[in-house]
Amino acid sequence: MTPRQFYIYRFFTHLVPVYPVYLILFSDKGLSLSEISILFMIWSVPLVLLEIPSGLLADIWSRKSLIIIGTAFHAACFAVWIFADGVFLFALGFVFWGISEAMISGALEALLFDSLKQEGKADHFDFVYSRGETIARISLAITMISGGFITQYLGFGAVLFVSIISLVIAVFSIIRIREVNLDRDGQKKGKTVAENGWSVLKKSMLFLFRSKTILLPVLLSILVVGVYGILDEYDPEVASHYMPGVLFIALWGTARFVLEALGSFLAPYMRRRFRRNEGSILPVVIICIFAAGALLSFALLRSVIAILLYAMYFMAMAAAEVLIEDYIQQKIENAGRSTVHSVISLMMNLYAMLFFAVLSGIFALTDIFSVLFVISSYIVLVSVLIGVFLRPRSGNKEQR
Repeated sequence: MTPRQFYIYRFFTHLVPVYPVYLILFSDKGLSLSEISILFMIWSVPLVLLEIPSGLLADIWSRKSLIIIGTAFHAACFAVWIFADGVFLFALGFVFWGISEAMISGALEALLFDSLKQEGKADHFDFVYSRGETIARISLAITMISGGFITQYLGFGAVLFVSIISLVIAVFSIIRIREVNLDRDGQKKGKTVAENGWSVLKKSMLFLFRSKTILLPVLLSILVVGVYGILDEYDPEVASHYMPGVLFIALWGTARFVLEALGSFLAPYMRRRFRRNEGSILPVVIICIFAAGALLSFALLRSVIAILLYAMYFMAMAAAEVLIEDYIQQKIENAGRSTVHSVISLMMNLYAMLFFAVLSGIFALTDIFSVLFVISSYIVLVSVLIGVFLRPRSGNKEQR
């Protein structure tokens, strides 16, 4: 996989204009909030069940094939929704979408890293990955605007059809890439698939849990940076306090994705700025504390001017996400690259489910700004604790 192929794939898999309007689609078809909540629960089931099996399959079989099949399942979700008129077909679509995410998760990053590593350019992963994340967020910004306009003038069928076409283009963009799978190539000949799978899983779990230099960054990724993805779901609620109407909220979301794109773009330059801390995750801890401080200030001030602080939180967290991904990928040596990512993704999904459950209880007692205050305080506390435990003892330095 070349960087150019990675960029094209990221653009079209995020140019899906049904994203900002599918909740409206469910309501338009007569689904209640209770039924919609059940759909989201169904969405998470294949993710939880298939994360690790799909990661193992990517390492011992073919990452390219899983990405193609996973993207096709994503398109199949929206194809089913074209004919949906009730809970059953919408639920089936979400099952397809969950399978898609499980298959692609980890396989794409591993394929990119191994492709660069084979060319002797593993150190460029953060640069290429950050550009891919930048392009993905720019594509999402376009999606926020286009989804509303296509739905308004052409209807839900049209927005679903355009989403399918974009994902089909993504499939064709990756069909001709060259498969690079250093994990599979390094497996012992003569072993069964089950034996190779068990070996990959064992090495991956040892990699994740035997050293604090890996475990603590993983916890930072899940407990701190992962919250930024959760808060994304409540962004329209924040926007509604400042901007009336669906169109203004869409513009708000567009601006936020552009700022996230900027954060992703700047991530490699941040890494090089902290070159003296090469191999350390402590600079990322500092970025997370800064981001949480900005969110905390926004929650307290609540003014229009303070929106800049809110934007700063998302921009900084987008950068932190890229930096942690690069840190973990660079550290992996004798473990399944896709499997490691899948284990982390599974833990993140389980954590998100718990976090949403806790938030539902807090929202019953207070407003969105108080929730943001609690969350930002939590992020600061966890980041500081992880930073303290990550601090190398006198005379010792982390080595990449």
